[in-house]
Amino acid sequence: MTSNFEYALALTLGFEGGFTVDTGGPTNLGVTQDTLDRWCRLKNIPRLDVRDLTVPIAKQVYFDLYWTVAGCDKIENKFIAAELFESCVNCGPGRAIIFAQEAVNAVLAHDGLRISEDGQIGPVTIGALNKAVRDGHFRSLVCYMNVVQGGFYLSLVRQDSAKFGKYVNGWYKRVCLMPDVMKEVA
Repeated sequence: MTSNFEYALALTLGFEGGFTVDTGGPTNLGVTQDTLDRWCRLKNIPRLDVRDLTVPIAKQVYFDLYWTVAGCDKIENKFIAAELFESCVNCGPGRAIIFAQEAVNAVLAHDGLRISEDGQIGPVTIGALNKAVRDGHFRSLVCYMNVVQGGFYLSLVRQDSAKFGKYVNGWYKRVCLMPDVMKEVA
């Protein structure tokens, strides 16, 4: 595990709480029971109860099912990697990758670059994310990624405010994560 992962994990765990039961079912440290079950099957180990989840196990779950799956280890900028990782944890890797692809397309449109918004990570998406940062579009990329993520949250609340309305304040904090982080590179 890399220092970029450790950085992204620390930021993400700042949004996650202890044990709760929410729309995703029993959850601890942001890991649902279903996710933990999937990880246990992947590792061929006996089922663990999410109520007993420790930070070291959660860290491994996050690394295996989110950081690696989303290609965060191939993103050169730790802040962009952290933003993608945080979105993966809260919205799922496929959706988070689409957020990043939409942001890249918005930021690099003036270059005539357009990548597929298919939720699949690969060399084209990774290359485009790294290019956007190298070309000086770091702040725009982070902002667009958060705008798209925030729009997704808004659509959930509009769809079912009784079910999702209680998450608005936490979601607001998530999409406002990177402006504070950007102070480190300002």
